[in-house]
This record gives sequence, C-alpha cells and structure tokens, in this order.
Amino acid sequence: MTDTYSWDDLLKTADEAGFSVLDQGDYDVRVKTAEAVKAASSGRDMIKVNFEVIAGPNKGRGGIFNNFVLVPENPQAVGFFFRNMATLGLDRNYFA
Repeated sequence: MTDTYSWDDLLKTADEAGFSVLDQGDYDVRVKTAEAVKAASSGRDMIKVNFEVIAGPNKGRGGIFNNFVLVPENPQAVGFFFRNMATLGLDRNYFA
C-alpha cells in the first residue's frame, strides 16, 4: 500500500455507517445470493456468495459473504474449494 490510513478514523466511519462484526460463534445461515463470476480480479473463476443469519438474536443479519475461487492447477486450492462446497451441501455427488 502506498497510502497512509488512520485506522481509528476508518473504524469510526464504519461505526457511523452501521457496520458491525458478528461475534465469534456458530450461526444458522442460508445462502441469500450466489453468483458465478467468470473473472475475479485474479482472472480466476469464482462463486460470490452472500449469506443471511436465519435464527437467534442476529436473525435477518446479512452482509456475510465469501468468494469461492477455483484454481485448477493448485491441488490444495481445489481440495479447499470442494470442502467449502460440501459445507454448503454440494458434495461429490452434486459435481459428478
């Protein structure tokens, strides 16, 4: 990075915008949206997923997201991708 940031000022800006992080723990979530993206910033294929909490005191809370990137030439990354997909209910049978 070439810019200098005041992390304190940026955190205050985030607080004013209503940004807050979920406490560490387990949550029941559903996939709110999922989109296959042909070219991530790295040029790789990826799936952009946005989740929503469906139970408990944070029910309805959204803005939980992850980008699942597929890197076919990296065996560890491929394994990580499929473990993540299995966590979402898309096991080997789905992809077969």
